[in-house]
Amino acid sequence: MQRRALLTGSVATLVAGVAGVAGCLGEIGPTSSARAKGIERELALVEQDSVPGEYGFSIEATLLEETVTEDRPARLEVRTTNEGDERALSVGEAGCSLFNRSRGGSDDPEGLWLYRHTDHLERVDGRWVENRDAEELRAFTNQGCPPRTYDPDESVVTEYEVWHDFQVEGYFEPGTYRWSQRVSGWDGPDVRGDADKAFSLEWGFALRVSNRDS
Repeated sequence: MQRRALLTGSVATLVAGVAGVAGCLGEIGPTSSARAKGIERELALVEQDSVPGEYGFSIEATLLEETVTEDRPARLEVRTTNEGDERALSVGEAGCSLFNRSRGGSDDPEGLWLYRHTDHLERVDGRWVENRDAEELRAFTNQGCPPRTYDPDESVVTEYEVWHDFQVEGYFEPGTYRWSQRVSGWDGPDVRGDADKAFSLEWGFALRVSNRDS
C-alpha cells in the first residue's frame, strides 16, 4: 500500500480589575474559546492510502463540504469499488460500512468523529458536537458484519458528517487527523472464513483542520 499526499484607585476598582482578568482567563481556555459559537473551520483532504492494483479494488475518500460553519458541517464520502471479477470484501453498508460504530473516531490524534446519520443527535447550539457530557460512555450495537459480495465494477458509497468528538476538549482544533481500518478481500463471492482471505490491508486517510480566515 502506498500513501499519497493528496489595585490602583479603590477596593472596588481592584475587585473589578480582578473580575476582568478572571473573565479574560476564562475565555482563553481550550473549552470555552475553541468551542465558542460562531467559530468556523476549513477542512482539507491531505492524504489517503492507495490500494495496490493487483488487489482488484479501490477505495477513495472525497470531501463534499470543506467548511464547518454554524449552519452546516463538513461532509465526506468514501467510495469502495470492485475493479475486477465478482469478489467479496469486508466493506459493507449501513452498520457494516467503513468507520462504523466505535471506528468513527479519528485515531491520530483523537478529536473528530464521523457520523453516517445525525438526525437523532442533539448538538450544542452553533457547534457540530453532540450535546453530551464528556464523561458519558458510547454504546454500540453488537452486530456481526459478514463480507459483502461485489459485482464487477460495483461501488459502495458511504457519506459522513464530520463532527467534533464530545469526549475531547476543544472544537475542531487545527491540525491533521487520521483514520484507518483493516480491509479484507476474497477472490470470489463464496466466503468460508478467514482462511480463504486473499488479502488483508490497512487503509486510511487524513484531514487537515485550519482556521477559516488563515
